[in-house]
Amino acid sequence: MTSRAAEASSAQFALWQRKTVKATKDARRVLVAHPDPSVGESLVVLLCLKAFQAKHAIDVAATRSILDQWRPYAIFLDTRIGGLDDDAFVREIDLLKGNEHGLLIAMSSFMPEESVERLKEVGFDGHCRRPCPMWQMADLLEGFFSCDLER
Repeated sequence: MTSRAAEASSAQFALWQRKTVKATKDARRVLVAHPDPSVGESLVVLLCLKAFQAKHAIDVAATRSILDQWRPYAIFLDTRIGGLDDDAFVREIDLLKGNEHGLLIAMSSFMPEESVERLKEVGFDGHCRRPCPMWQMADLLEGFFSCDLER
């Protein structure tokens, strides 16, 4: 018996702010900010296979640099980067992305479980518990990017 949330549980995966953005295939930019290089790069490869442009950032400095230069529309931010105790980094991301339509998803821990209310309060649009099934991440992005793939 484990203390992990059931796969279908909203404690496992949730989107609180439903947003969409019109984007061409070339503009479906996603940033994965994850401190583990093998996990972050694996997610990037899988997202690229699903026709997204994706980049990986390993820490706060790399995240800032990519946000400033590349301007992704969607960001999966592991909560170990920047930390929830100091929500200033998440608020800074809102300013750096320069896009009120951007999507910011927390990749949070399941042991100890981080408070969903705290994630909402800090400014995330949704969350997924680590490890998160790739199909859920891809489905979320497909819904967010209402794009014309022929362009």
